[in-house]
Amino acid sequence: MSTRSNKLQRLAKQFEAEPRQTELRQLKVQLATVADSVDQQVRDLMQTFDRLRVLKEVQFQPDLLRDDVDRFLASARTNTQALVRITQANESHHARVSVPLDNLTKSARALADAIRQAWELANQDEVEKTVAFIALTASYDPEAQQALQVALRRFKAVDVANGKSGVSAYCEAREALDHARKSLNIPGAVGQFLQDALHGKGSARMLGDPQVQEFLNKHPVLWTKMLVKLG
Repeated sequence: MSTRSNKLQRLAKQFEAEPRQTELRQLKVQLATVADSVDQQVRDLMQTFDRLRVLKEVQFQPDLLRDDVDRFLASARTNTQALVRITQANESHHARVSVPLDNLTKSARALADAIRQAWELANQDEVEKTVAFIALTASYDPEAQQALQVALRRFKAVDVANGKSGVSAYCEAREALDHARKSLNIPGAVGQFLQDALHGKGSARMLGDPQVQEFLNKHPVLWTKMLVKLG
């Protein structure tokens, strides 16, 4: 009788343990899913911050997108802490985990979008300046115009997203484009003004020169891209 009772007790314990084992297996799967998602986000973020670092360097703006980065970091801190609390409490149900994970994804995507837009503006700035110089050189120096066109095509062809090699190629192409513009030997007052402005030492007094005014009126995009000194 006692032997039968012991068997029944063991069977009862097995039946009692089965739901717990099932729950633990489900928890293991959920935690693995969370870990995979977090690992992927970390990889994406590493690429995002690499792009931001390069963008700051080529734009010479250390605080570029600072507000966007601060917003992301605040969101990441809050949602990461929420994930830690959930997993430590063994409450990794899909509904509980999905909220902070989705929030992390959204904030990371917002930062990536801000960086992408900043890249587009930076590239557009380089292209617009070069197009104006290409139009200018057409009237007096076809060889210089061709050099600018080659440099511009090279710049448009590079993709900074392709790892370190892409970043290096982008920086080299951007530097080559800048060098091609600064190497132009543009005659007259317009040429002097443009060369000085490109090197950051343009004089505001030269804006009063009729030839400079005429040129800038023909290429209004350059009004916002030339650096001049008031003194």
